[in-house]
Amino acid sequence: MDTPQPAPQKRRRSPRLTTTRREMLKLSAATGAALAAMYVAPTFTTVGIPRAYAGISFADIADCQLCDKLGKPRMLRMQLLGTNIDPDEGHDQAAGKVTVVGSAALPDPVWVRASDKSNSFESKAHIWFEGPVDVGGFFDIDSTKGEKNSGAPDPKSRLSSSTYVSYFTPGNVVAGQELQTVGFHTSCSQLMNLGDIYVNLELLIFVSEDGFTVDDCSDIVCEKGMKPGTLTMKFKGDSVPVTEGNSQGDGKVVILGGDADPTFPAEVFILATDKDAHATYFSGVVPKFGTFLIDGGGSKLTSETHVTIWASDGFGGSTGPVLQKFNFHTSCSQPLLINDRFVSIQLLSATLVPR
Repeated sequence: MDTPQPAPQKRRRSPRLTTTRREMLKLSAATGAALAAMYVAPTFTTVGIPRAYAGISFADIADCQLCDKLGKPRMLRMQLLGTNIDPDEGHDQAAGKVTVVGSAALPDPVWVRASDKSNSFESKAHIWFEGPVDVGGFFDIDSTKGEKNSGAPDPKSRLSSSTYVSYFTPGNVVAGQELQTVGFHTSCSQLMNLGDIYVNLELLIFVSEDGFTVDDCSDIVCEKGMKPGTLTMKFKGDSVPVTEGNSQGDGKVVILGGDADPTFPAEVFILATDKDAHATYFSGVVPKFGTFLIDGGGSKLTSETHVTIWASDGFGGSTGPVLQKFNFHTSCSQPLLINDRFVSIQLLSATLVPR
């Protein structure tokens, strides 16, 4: 297998919070109350706040549970650290889910075999990576590059329930000569976060089976069991291609009318609705770099939000032909991240409601 090129050194994050993101949002309920109070309460309540579960903005800091947001992993980029920590520390997986066998000091470089079996030489083992890695270096555990022990290609769409990383002295890569084997859970029945440490491996990049990835998961909007009820957006006054500035899949952000890159006036009239225009989420004049609220009215936003932009007539209405019309996905089957760019608007913050 090809040895991946080393990635840039990742900025070390601050010590992990002891609460999960969901717990932290509940604790921050008082902060969201002022925003929630502006709206009519629906029939549910959560942690004492009418309407909104909690506010999420760029300033939030909490761990991101990757599986909840992106799906099951197909590729994990790992950094091989120079020291070991207790297998029950440095991550959010349950006690006993991260295992280590052996404790010999690793040579530098060390030969690495990553597979779905604790004995990577089993006949049914899938080898996700094999090659030399420097201590402090990087490698990709990639199901799409899977091989059988015979060397025959055997790619898979995602990693198996557990992944095992075994270390050998280069030139002595045979069964029973493992210096150490580290195992951790990769089926998403256990939590995974960027920055997790599994004994001596740090998770730097996560790519899901659908190809979604993030490099700073603390800004993700969608929570398990929750969907966005409001999205605070900024009108940017210019446009980017539908494939840029966001992590949504092909065909999820689409130009539906007008121009993909029109010349916008200083003020525009924006209408945001659901796909069939049965519900109006926003209607009004917005200046360049101004903000507006896409609001489900106490309910979750539907699968798509459609945004139509005209020139402002100067009296609170619209004039002339449609300058731009596009849609983006808002049901959480596609990623939503704070600071995402959807053509000419940008996501600044959100509130969540139960599904």
